[in-house]
Amino acid sequence: MHVISVAEKARLYVWKHASRAIVERIVAEGYRVIVPRSDIAAFHKNTPASVEVHCENDYTEAFGNYLWESIREVQPQRYGWYLQQLIKLEALRRLGMEGQRGLIWDADTVPLTQLSFFGPRGGAFFWGEERHIPYFRVTETLLGLPSIVERSFIAQSFPCEAHWIAGFCDFVELCHDVPWWQAIIDQTDLREESGFSEYETLGTYVTHFFPGEWSWQKPRWERNGYSAYSRPRSARKDSARGANSPAFVAFESWEPRRKYHKSWLRRLTNGFSTSAD
Repeated sequence: MHVISVAEKARLYVWKHASRAIVERIVAEGYRVIVPRSDIAAFHKNTPASVEVHCENDYTEAFGNYLWESIREVQPQRYGWYLQQLIKLEALRRLGMEGQRGLIWDADTVPLTQLSFFGPRGGAFFWGEERHIPYFRVTETLLGLPSIVERSFIAQSFPCEAHWIAGFCDFVELCHDVPWWQAIIDQTDLREESGFSEYETLGTYVTHFFPGEWSWQKPRWERNGYSAYSRPRSARKDSARGANSPAFVAFESWEPRRKYHKSWLRRLTNGFSTSAD
């Protein structure tokens, strides 16, 4: 298995802690982070030596310009957000061509315990609570398939067997008679802030075509990293400590940063009386 992350310099302060925890807590044959050309030096400086730093230009030659021409008149500020999803799929596709399993891992996410993503039934998925309607709309137009599970595949990570991604790309191209990436761009409503999810789309494909090759993981994970741990460094140093501890924690850019760790907030709160004199 190879771990794939996509990042940019604006999130480097999370990545420099997440990357160390990834290497320590996710056993893999290889690790790579894919970044803009201008960010390569900064990532080399802040990434463990065992993680390869790749230039995103090496992945986007086929679809980068096409995506830009498709989105620049409607929502150019979201170009990078859509681009990183196509990069992840292309990285998985290349691994699949070599017969290799891949794991997409969000670069803003810190693992807190030892994690495994492939079990006796194949891919073992964490699940999320997000049910964003545009994701399912584009999945139906792209694949002609509805979601058949109640849980969401959007959970900061996605394990992928080599034959899953190969089958996915072939199926999309058979349905639309254009390259898989073009079909995704053409079928996505790019006016939407978030109109496509690589996790939800791949998950829907896998549940339909490989129902016996995947399962859900039981451990929970934490999305609100700043509320739970205050900062990525604190999370990396804190391992999961019991059955109810999260398996990993995300530090997403939309969440306000907190000044204090929640344990300190409890101590501060407990130190003051709330009763009236």
